[in-house]
Amino acid sequence: MINLGLERIERLLQHIARNIFEQVNFNPPWKAIHIAGTNGKGSVAAYTSSLLRRAVTRKDGLPIRIGRFTSPHFIDRWDCISINDQPVSRDVFEKAEKQVYALKHTVSSELRGETSTASHTSDKQLTEDELRRETEPTEFELLTATAFNIFSQPDPRPCDIAVIECGLGGAEDATNVLPESAIGMSVITRIGLDHLGILGNDVKDIVRHKAGISRRGIKVIVDGDNEPEILRLIMDAIRTKCSYDEKTAGDMVSIVHGNELHESLVPGTITRQNHPTAGSNNTLPETLQSLMPHQWSNLAVAQQATIHILHQDYQNYDSLTYSKAIEAPSSWPKLLEEVLRDASISYPARLQRLSPGWLNEKDRDTFPLLNDTPVLLDGAHNEQSAEVLRDYVDRATGSTSTTSRRPVIWILALSSTKSPEGIFKTLLGPRQPVDAHDTFIAHAQQTIIFTSFGPVDNMPWVRPAPVPLLMSAIDDAVNLPISVNIEHGTTNISEALKTAEGILAKYEGKKGSEKPLVVMAGSLYMASNVLRMVRDGREEFERWWDESQR
Repeated sequence: MINLGLERIERLLQHIARNIFEQVNFNPPWKAIHIAGTNGKGSVAAYTSSLLRRAVTRKDGLPIRIGRFTSPHFIDRWDCISINDQPVSRDVFEKAEKQVYALKHTVSSELRGETSTASHTSDKQLTEDELRRETEPTEFELLTATAFNIFSQPDPRPCDIAVIECGLGGAEDATNVLPESAIGMSVITRIGLDHLGILGNDVKDIVRHKAGISRRGIKVIVDGDNEPEILRLIMDAIRTKCSYDEKTAGDMVSIVHGNELHESLVPGTITRQNHPTAGSNNTLPETLQSLMPHQWSNLAVAQQATIHILHQDYQNYDSLTYSKAIEAPSSWPKLLEEVLRDASISYPARLQRLSPGWLNEKDRDTFPLLNDTPVLLDGAHNEQSAEVLRDYVDRATGSTSTTSRRPVIWILALSSTKSPEGIFKTLLGPRQPVDAHDTFIAHAQQTIIFTSFGPVDNMPWVRPAPVPLLMSAIDDAVNLPISVNIEHGTTNISEALKTAEGILAKYEGKKGSEKPLVVMAGSLYMASNVLRMVRDGREEFERWWDESQR
């Protein structure tokens, strides 16, 4: 259930402070880097926690502890809470969760009594469902409180810094309950139109929610690759929220561009679009050479958050200092390469390349061709992220010329709340040239397999879009070339992989035919089903699927 607002989580944390930590109010022993945005916030969180782990040390010689809370989880409920880029164990999670859930009824009873009293003195009488909605902490609020509880535990030691990703919006998101004294830095990534209607009626309302995490006197890092109008709205919203004049806002808000980070590493390599070009700089490590512009932006934001976090007068970081790893500019390429490697493991499904041999060893004989095929897994679930994925796939297949040189097999699933037409048009339709040097077209040989995903633990409101709806929506959205083959829909990812294996078999031994690129995208929840099957094997996945459908 999505129910924004801070009253329930404030009361819940107050009881956690009193009952678990013997405090009057919840004052965490760690500083937070708080991240809001539509796209990129999870990746920025992963990059930032990895950078902090390498760049910051404790003066007393004890190991640094960097917490990270992102959402949604990938496979298990506890994998959204990490310390030093490792998910907490199930035992640690369930112990902390049990402490939080033990206080749920107390919070609900208190608020119910206060709400009922207020209701009696007004003309409006609340129904039982309305009372429950107003007073019972939501699943996300309970999860947020569990994460904060884990990061604050004295055994073995509380976290030093926690990187916290907003769940939805910002101003009224449960993560924004943190007191001002706990905020070390606010970060705003790229903003789009997701959740229009929930957060407001237009982009200005959405920006106001996202910028609502800013606090007076606390530094804000903003992704400068937002559209100019979005950047203007962000600055206006921060000035209003924090009561800044123009000069103070300029001092407290840093607008960061990915091309500036790239230029600092390899001077003189910015392209005509003012973005670094993937694969163009042989002086960089191979991992960095292949980055897309948005990845440079995410890295730049994470880098600046890391650099600024200890360099602020209002902070008290007597126990922390910077390590030698970030002192020399020459160390940054290797450092960023390590960060990207960390993120690909701890924060998957973001242009994640699954190398040959990626399947569970129990399934490699069942899907021999797929197992030997490069696969791209991405959680692109809105038009903005679909645009990024399309750029990547175009480059990977040579589709910036008049003929696509490599076929693509798309395996797609979407959440029921998403509008498929815009995503399909962006991913699959013809494209206009970027400039006189480029001619983008739809892929000449592409196959589309529609599928679904299973229930999401503790998030019963998340449902997949029905496959027949997706199949009908694509006709309305995209004027596809006649060579595009839309396969019949499949029930789950296991069936989708069977279909893809059959398609790959048709290319085997075909003269002049290049092996297709397989792209699985459209939903982080579908990506989590893929990762579940890779971890557990097809047989176990299908058992889980059957049980979840009962």
